[in-house]
Amino acid sequence: MHSQYRFVENIFEELDAPGEWFLDEKTVTLYYYQTPALDLKNATIEAVRLRHLIELRGDEYLPVQWINFRGITFRHAARTCMDNKEPLLRSDWTVYREGAILLTNAEDCMFEELFIDQVGGNAIFINKYNCRIAIRRTHIVDAGANGVAFVGDPKAVRSPLFEYNETQSVKDIDLQSGPKTRDYPADCILEDSLIERTGRVEKQTAPVEISMSQNITIRHNSIYDVPRAGINISERTWGGHVIEYNDIFDMVKETGDHDSFNAWGRNI
Repeated sequence: MHSQYRFVENIFEELDAPGEWFLDEKTVTLYYYQTPALDLKNATIEAVRLRHLIELRGDEYLPVQWINFRGITFRHAARTCMDNKEPLLRSDWTVYREGAILLTNAEDCMFEELFIDQVGGNAIFINKYNCRIAIRRTHIVDAGANGVAFVGDPKAVRSPLFEYNETQSVKDIDLQSGPKTRDYPADCILEDSLIERTGRVEKQTAPVEISMSQNITIRHNSIYDVPRAGINISERTWGGHVIEYNDIFDMVKETGDHDSFNAWGRNI
C-alpha cells in the first residue's frame, strides 16, 4: 500500500470539506458540502451509471466490420474496480474484461481524434478476437484503470499458467505451435495519441496493456503521469509486437518494481 494515498468512499464522518458528498442509500438522501462559488439552485447534478458507453460485439463468423468513430468525446463512465478479478497469465495481475469502449469480435474498425475523459475503468478494451483495429490521434485522461488494453482469451493459449506458483509436468505441455483459437487481438495499432493520468483507482494497470495478443503496434504516443508502468506487455503471447517512438515519462508514481516499460516472459 502507498505510504500516503488511500481510497475511501461514502463515509458520512468524512464529509468535512467543500466539494465532498455522501449518499445515504437507506433514506435516498444526497448530502453535498457546497463550494463557495457554486449556486446549487441553478446547478446541474450528474450521476454516473453506465460502465460501457460504446460496445461493438460480433461473433466468430460474423464480426463487426468497418465502423469508424471520429472526433467524439466520451466521459464519465462508472468505476469497475470491484470487478477487476480475472487473472492474466504468469502473474498476479487481474483485469476487468470490459471498458468505456469495448470491442469483441470486430475487424477493420477505427477510432480517431477521440477525447476519453474521466471514465471509471478501462478507457478502450480490445477483447478476445479483434483484427486490424486502429486507434489514432486520441486523448485519454483520468481513466480509472487501463488506457488501451489488448487482451486475448486464455482458452486460445496452449498450456496456460496463471499464478507464479503454478507448475505443470513436461508430459502435460501442449507442444503444438500457434494458438488454439482466434480469440485474441491481432494486427492492431495505437499511434499518435496522448494518454495521461490513467490508473486513478486501479493501480495495477497501465496506459497500454497487452496480453495474449499478436502483432500489436504502439507508435508515436505520449504517455505520462501514471501509478505504474507506461506500457505493459504481460506474458508476450504470441509476439510480433512493435513498440517504437513513444515519449514515456513520470511513471511508477504510486507503486514499485516497474518502469516506463514492463514485461515478463512466458516460462513453462
